[in-house]
Amino acid sequence: MRARDAFRTTLLAISSGSSGDAQALFRIVFDHLLDMGLLRKHPDNYTKAFLDFEWVSRRQMLRTMREWAKNHSCNASLLRSLEEKEEEFERQCERVIAWREENLKSKDISLATFSSHPNMEIRLFNPLAGRGKGGIAFLSEFSRVNHRMHNKLFVMDNAVAVIGGRNIGDRYFGVHPKANARDLDMLVVGPAVQELSETFDLFWNSRWAYPVVTLTKDIPASGELEGFKTQLTELVSASLPSLPYSVDIDAPAMYKRMEESKSDLTWVPIEVLYDTPDKVQSSEARISNATIVLADEMKEELLMEMAYFVPGKRGVFNMKEYVERGVKVKILTNSMASNNVTTAHAGYAKYRKSLLEAGVELHEYRPDAADRKDWAPVAEEADTQLHSKTFVIDRKIVFVGTYNLDPRSKVLNTEMGLLIRDPGFAGQVADFIEGGMGPANSYRVILDENDPEKLLWITMDGQKEKKYRYDPKAGFWKYLMTPFIQLFPIEGQL
Repeated sequence: MRARDAFRTTLLAISSGSSGDAQALFRIVFDHLLDMGLLRKHPDNYTKAFLDFEWVSRRQMLRTMREWAKNHSCNASLLRSLEEKEEEFERQCERVIAWREENLKSKDISLATFSSHPNMEIRLFNPLAGRGKGGIAFLSEFSRVNHRMHNKLFVMDNAVAVIGGRNIGDRYFGVHPKANARDLDMLVVGPAVQELSETFDLFWNSRWAYPVVTLTKDIPASGELEGFKTQLTELVSASLPSLPYSVDIDAPAMYKRMEESKSDLTWVPIEVLYDTPDKVQSSEARISNATIVLADEMKEELLMEMAYFVPGKRGVFNMKEYVERGVKVKILTNSMASNNVTTAHAGYAKYRKSLLEAGVELHEYRPDAADRKDWAPVAEEADTQLHSKTFVIDRKIVFVGTYNLDPRSKVLNTEMGLLIRDPGFAGQVADFIEGGMGPANSYRVILDENDPEKLLWITMDGQKEKKYRYDPKAGFWKYLMTPFIQLFPIEGQL
């Protein structure tokens, strides 16, 4: 895989054909920082931050766990990425792996089998009590189970963390043959990692987290683990030939590369933002409230990349107010074709005209975005989707995390992210967002001059400008379902 973004640091721009040695990362970074006294010189709200941490480095970090590994994700699929990750966990963990998922039904037995390994423990957040009883149990507990843990956090040894919008699954790492997602992560080392680790513990120890073994009657017998390991090993072995990443470690080469990358390490101020587990009951919108305060600071520009964008009437009013006070507002979100959640697109689409009339610049991600040329060969013809959640204010302030600008993120889901105040870092993320807004990756949505009640989608087809009068390349089913969904009063659930 070729490095796809100019802003990516050398340290983390690990191509798919290479491999990483996390021990080298730990030793070089921390030995160097301690020798230089940097960890003592900087206050607690400063930390290291990097962008777009790739799968290879994330996997190699698992090989060098010494105290504690934490994986906090959602909607994981037992595809190649996850299968190898779980098999690697079983082989390499020296201490405890805490890995939790939410509301998994058919996977309870396999998760319980993994959890039976002495080095692994899995808990589910806010699970369905009547698991296995289908829709009746779901409907009877809807008001509770409708709250999801949407957090994505990966912490190792309380020393290194990965945080952003990415789930664990093939389509989030550019290796799925049918569809893959553009996303954004940050690698963090320094004092902020401890706070991130504490947020994990907050959820892990909450009354909403249940050991998976307590949620299934099919507790694996002692001999089943060995059989399951054998099946998993065979499955992983069969998948490896088609995996475009190397799984071998060339430690000396990686150590040399890390050593040469010291100059790329930059300190930036960071604030950890997160919802608490009791949002299931309280619906306290901590991150949403923080973004409102940030909006008051805007003076010149708001760049936003949001996978799911349902602004509502209040959001449109706010955007119009920003524009009227001189702020240039540019938003990248999914098109009808690229959006994998038709209900979310239905919630967004009815506000497009109002947003454009308010002066907002709208871009929608193409289902054939040029981004896919930088993914694995198996994915170069796959559909493209947008899954990142980030915004930049005045090219000085950056948010990267799990928070979408929609009612679900505001009220229903628990979310988290990092707020970075640094012009240099903000400039890099702004370049990333504007790259996604380019005509090779997205459609520019405008009002039709000849009929202001209608929209036009403008992009480039090679060297030629191309215009569409309807949502491009969406397909019959989405054309049919979008206006149908808009008939129902469900915006608060989107």
